[in-house]
Amino acid sequence: MTGIVILSAILAAAADFKDVKLNLSRSDCIHFDFLSTVDSKIFDTIDSASGVAYIAKDGRYYIEVGPDIYLFDGDTLYTYFWENNQVIIEKPDSADLVASEISFVMKLDEWYDSKSLKQKNSYRLVRKKDIEGDIPDSMIIRVSDKSLDIEMIEYFDINGDLNRIKILKQESDSSCDNSRFQPEFPDSVEKVRI
Repeated sequence: MTGIVILSAILAAAADFKDVKLNLSRSDCIHFDFLSTVDSKIFDTIDSASGVAYIAKDGRYYIEVGPDIYLFDGDTLYTYFWENNQVIIEKPDSADLVASEISFVMKLDEWYDSKSLKQKNSYRLVRKKDIEGDIPDSMIIRVSDKSLDIEMIEYFDINGDLNRIKILKQESDSSCDNSRFQPEFPDSVEKVRI
């Protein structure tokens, strides 16, 4: 009898995460407030920064991490570094995925295979074999008990640093505010085109 109870709990958890992914993929835009921390073993430091993200279903995004801005308007990628007052402008190769910070969450079901972990409301996601790009190979996602919201995303980046993104607030929009995807930087900014 206990095996049936455990199997039922695992199936219910899997169904809950399917609902989370479905909720994200159905939204035209998602807004997140988050806290990003990077635990660097090489430099023996932990850096943290608060951030906001506005992500459209079609791949456009506006992300602030601390004072820096990452903007993809569907055609051009802008990376603004406040400290240098410099914006890097590049046209990404259309064959590559464009993703930054947490923008990949809109495509979890499309880009990742997932399975439930023993820890309640926690899931391991592994990037599908045919998906390439600048997104994590694998990650752990923890989901809220009370809603279909993501609470935490953890993954190791290309340098082997542990990245944690704690979601402080998550909102779905049925339509996008397109003005958020327009590049607006200070007049004095140095523009570097790649």
